[in-house]
Amino acid sequence: MKAVTRGILWPLAAALSLAFMNNALSAPEGILSSCHDDVQKFCAKVKPGQGRVSRCLMGHEADLSQTCKTRLENVLGHMREAREACSNDARKLCNDVQGGHGRIVACLRQHEDELSDDCKMEMTR
Repeated sequence: MKAVTRGILWPLAAALSLAFMNNALSAPEGILSSCHDDVQKFCAKVKPGQGRVSRCLMGHEADLSQTCKTRLENVLGHMREAREACSNDARKLCNDVQGGHGRIVACLRQHEDELSDDCKMEMTR
């Protein structure tokens, strides 16, 4: 498994701090179960929300367990696939929406009936 680098984790932190693309990722158990020990070790005093725990983990990326790194890499892969599948839909349907704080994802969900098949699939995956 390739090493997680700061260049890879920055977009992940942004994705994690916003809204997740599907229910499996929106429930933090997926990340927290894989990174629980790392969160306790490095980020126990960090107040959850708005990507603070993700940023904390990023700050300790060299020290993260392989299990946590692997889970974060998998989440990032899903986020990339979703971004690729939904980028045209976002431009077409949400061009006037300012990015950040999950607003683009919320907009896409509001236009669910108008999404391309690929984007719909990624939004429900």
